Amino acid sequence: MVIAWMTTTAVRKRRRRTMTTTTTKRNPAATGAGLLLFWLGLLAMLVNGNTDSRNEQEPKPSFASPIENVTVPIGREATLSCVVQNLGAYKVGWMRASDQTVLALQGRVVTHNSRYSVTQEESNVWRLKIRNVRESDRGCYMCQINATPLQKQVGCVDVQLPPDISDEQSSSDMTVREGGNVTFFCKATGHPTPKVTWRRDDGSPLYQQRNGTELRRVDTHIGNFLNLSNVDRRQMGAYLCIASNEVPPAVSKRVYLNVNFAPNVTTSKTLMGFYEDSDIELVCAVESFPRSVNYWTKVSNGAGSSSSSAASSDRQEIMLNNERMEIREQYTNSYSSRTTLRIQRFSAVDAGSYMCISSNAFGKANKTIRVYEIKRPTTTTTTTTTTTTTTTTTTTPEPPTTMPPERRTTLIGHRAPEVVPHPPTDFIVEYITNPPVYVEYGPNGEPYYNHPQLTAYSKSSPTNHGGHGHGGPGGGSSGDGSSSCSSLLVPSGEERLMTILVMTALSCLSFFRFFQVYLPWITFFLLLLLIGRKPKEKSFPLMERHGAA
Repeated sequence: MVIAWMTTTAVRKRRRRTMTTTTTKRNPAATGAGLLLFWLGLLAMLVNGNTDSRNEQEPKPSFASPIENVTVPIGREATLSCVVQNLGAYKVGWMRASDQTVLALQGRVVTHNSRYSVTQEESNVWRLKIRNVRESDRGCYMCQINATPLQKQVGCVDVQLPPDISDEQSSSDMTVREGGNVTFFCKATGHPTPKVTWRRDDGSPLYQQRNGTELRRVDTHIGNFLNLSNVDRRQMGAYLCIASNEVPPAVSKRVYLNVNFAPNVTTSKTLMGFYEDSDIELVCAVESFPRSVNYWTKVSNGAGSSSSSAASSDRQEIMLNNERMEIREQYTNSYSSRTTLRIQRFSAVDAGSYMCISSNAFGKANKTIRVYEIKRPTTTTTTTTTTTTTTTTTTTPEPPTTMPPERRTTLIGHRAPEVVPHPPTDFIVEYITNPPVYVEYGPNGEPYYNHPQLTAYSKSSPTNHGGHGHGGPGGGSSGDGSSSCSSLLVPSGEERLMTILVMTALSCLSFFRFFQVYLPWITFFLLLLLIGRKPKEKSFPLMERHGAA
């Protein structure tokens, strides 16, 4: 085909030269037609002759492998390779398959597009290169060999386009009343076709209606359309439409959803008490959109109402910033805020009912906080002067009104007990008056000392005579110095030390004021008595009992 085109061009040039030089008066049309037929016939004969001779002498050319298709992003370079074997004197050409446009012949580019080039490598590889590919370069290209019959094969170039979002064909910011429905649409283009994903800009979940009533939480939604039904204030905020395919970068579009609703006021405490001269804060949480006007009032009669509107009979005083009062507002998101009334040096005149009021175009709401004064506890300081007077009194106890005619004294020791009318004169007897001794009467009417205890020290006996008697209604008791009597012997050195340690521990472990004040003195005197009391010889207790023999 290429050779036929070149032959036709040569014939036309020769015909024009012939027509300009001839001076004959022949018909130009007839002459031109005859010349054309002559040259065409001659050319056909030459071509057939050459072809037949080449066919007899050389093998026919062929393609060694098919052309591989190429996929490249826009702006890159695409390369198609055509591998030919046994080319010989034949020619290789490239053309666009869609419109049969000739691009190159052998290594020469015949198109006027500088982005195209042809290179020959390894004597049998012909490469068509397209630099800075455009979307218009997408399509198939043909590699031809001018053999008989004509040989050709096709390779295609796919140009990838990154995603793009059309602002004109996509949704923009929208506003809806709480409880209404809204639909966002995102138009994305690109090759391959982009995937559209919706999510919240701040990372919070999407709330989508399921089964007509229930709202379900999802992180993302895939699709060009995002439908939100029965919208509430939690769904207010920015949404992102993200388009992505195999070609970076991904693109996104940000749209904002506004949800209008009437104010809602809440407070954690409706009754609060404070001390005088303290700094107090009253806080209300407000939700509203569009943003509401928030202010504080004080109800004159102290009986504020928590309803949506204050009672008409209540006179309200609007709180303004001054040297003692300050009103502050802090927004946590697009529809939530905190309003705070701060009062310094609280006093009784500040007690009463305070109302925080919020109002916007869709409604009004308020909340009341009652404030009262807490009386500080009064502390009475009493100064007491204690005068301690030490009086030494010597008392001679009077004998009981009724005394027995004789007294029985029982001595307990290793010797046999004997009954004597009076205590032996070789004993020194001392009374221990704790607990006090007083007269009691037994079942038979005999009087006796309740718990008299006598301790006697022997002047002459080197042996240990010890015993203990406990007076009671049943008469005296005696023993041989063992069993319970041994625990009442006069303490030895080790027992004294143990007694000192126990008394010291008791004084340290006291929890009551009595022990804290008096026990150390008692301990001190007992220690003095125990340390200073040194028996001359071994001792034993003596029990005296009065009663009938």
